[in-house]
Amino acid sequence: MLQSIVLSLTHLFLPVMVTVVILWGVSVLTIRFTVASRVKGYAVFLMAFGLLGGVTGLIAGVSRESIVQGLLTGLLGIVTALLSYLFGKESLREWRNHIPYAIILLIVCCLAGLSIGGSYRNERDKSDREYNEYLLEYEKVYLEVLKEERLIKLRAQYKENQEPVTVIPPNKSIERDVPKSVHSSP
Repeated sequence: MLQSIVLSLTHLFLPVMVTVVILWGVSVLTIRFTVASRVKGYAVFLMAFGLLGGVTGLIAGVSRESIVQGLLTGLLGIVTALLSYLFGKESLREWRNHIPYAIILLIVCCLAGLSIGGSYRNERDKSDREYNEYLLEYEKVYLEVLKEERLIKLRAQYKENQEPVTVIPPNKSIERDVPKSVHSSP
């Protein structure tokens, strides 16, 4: 349990957070140099949209279900449409200079989250394929060899005693070569 939490933090949460913070910092610096009248709280406003984009992108990237990708695409579309509506709203004129940066940050963080989640999903799929190949090899090769060895022992005992002997297999696990990537994936 603890291992999967640490794995999730190091492979998913940390890369997304670092990416969002870097892109947020670039956005804040860009606004400081390009927008003359800054609104109090614009940095938090931008961070919220950066996190929204990063987390939704990560969820869509990691997920294998097409419904999640459709849902998140719709969510991002609604948020972007809302920001576009706010851009045209006269009562929010002071935020007008910050909204394009929020939309850009949302989309770029979503793309970063998709990339991070997709690479994690690819690693997980590769590990699953290796494990399935191992299971197939174990079933088709190792079990057949064990079966043949036991049959040889039974035949040898039968020849010695000239009567059938029943052999009960020992109750311990058979050591085998398990691919290393199987143990490193959740």
